[in-house]
Amino acid sequence: MIEISQRNLVTIYAISSVAFGFHTDGEENLTTLTAETGGKVETPLNNAYKDVSGFLSNPSDDGNYALQVGTGGYAAEISSAIFRSVASLSGDITTQYVIRYTPDVRPSSEARQFRRIKVAVNLPSAQVRYRNGYYPFAPPN
Repeated sequence: MIEISQRNLVTIYAISSVAFGFHTDGEENLTTLTAETGGKVETPLNNAYKDVSGFLSNPSDDGNYALQVGTGGYAAEISSAIFRSVASLSGDITTQYVIRYTPDVRPSSEARQFRRIKVAVNLPSAQVRYRNGYYPFAPPN
């Protein structure tokens, strides 16, 4: 899947549905897919309660909830976290720069190998995400 994405210049962005405190076998695969193609993963449910004071410290008869069941606080916090993740991804997708490079290669079998690249900028606060390489030719038909 990674090679097909890289050959077709596809950048993968994802939103993980894994909830706070849980982990799945697919998390590492999702992270690898996005990183190898220059994208990223958002995990809105992983830190949904980071700004809620007293989470897991307000016992009640209903259990240990900082956001009381039935008040809408829980649904609002989850919806807000998902909205922030979508906004973050859309911001990344709409503010990209394209750097073009045309390699001087012949269409021989050695030239079809994956070529690694590194992109760096001289700005201390800039975060750079990029594909870790490219194939000089499209996949064979």
